[in-house]
Amino acid sequence: MWWLYRISDVLAFLLIVVPYRRRIVVRNLERSFPQKSPKEIRKIARKFYRHLSDILVETLKLFTIDEDGLKKMVVYKNTGRVEAHFSSGRPVIHLAVHSGNWELFTLGHCVWLSAPVQAAYAKISWSWLNDEMLQMRQKFGASMVRRDQSVKAILRRGNEPRTIGLVADQRPKGNAQNHYRTEFLNQETPFTVGGEKLAPRIGAAVFFNSMRRIRRGYYEVDFVEIDAPPFRQDSHYITEEYKKMLEDLINERPHEWLWSHDRWKE
Repeated sequence: MWWLYRISDVLAFLLIVVPYRRRIVVRNLERSFPQKSPKEIRKIARKFYRHLSDILVETLKLFTIDEDGLKKMVVYKNTGRVEAHFSSGRPVIHLAVHSGNWELFTLGHCVWLSAPVQAAYAKISWSWLNDEMLQMRQKFGASMVRRDQSVKAILRRGNEPRTIGLVADQRPKGNAQNHYRTEFLNQETPFTVGGEKLAPRIGAAVFFNSMRRIRRGYYEVDFVEIDAPPFRQDSHYITEEYKKMLEDLINERPHEWLWSHDRWKE
């Protein structure tokens, strides 16, 4: 990876100088951390661009990486609770985040967990790149379904024990009336509620998946159970818990989240 990280160093410099989506990144940071000074905001932004550059070159490596190499790159912790649900004949919905290197989630679930992987993805407009990324994400056996078709595809397989990968921290699509609005990072924010609606219908346990960067090229994934049958009756409990855990992770490692995404588009 050493030569890829040399490319990353150059790319990070270019992203900072150009700069890539600078207005969106700075605006998101300023609104999320109103207590931080302009100097602190600039520091987080620079660290974010360096981290984003590393993600881009690491993703190139994923096209050729084998299972042993992947297990060195990302280590999964606390998988026992997840495996217990599989052993009980229950699927598990994994609510992941765009922190660390999120491209490792689908591949990592395939090699670290025993059940098949079914994951939703957002189609890339450039068809060649979309096909290449899809092939890479499925290289260890994952079944990828387009986000706009994911609900039907997940329900079709019912309560079959499997990993169901969803990422719920980006701006939701579709009718705003179907979204749940809550305060997140000091501002009102809409969230998709697909995970909390799907779980009772297929009897799935729901876990929060966090990823932390240990050092360059090495990550750890941890699992926290949010809910499982019989489910709590609190309205939007799963989404609120996901939001709180995501907020804690971002406050702990602010530069590792995807600030260039227009999460609060006006």
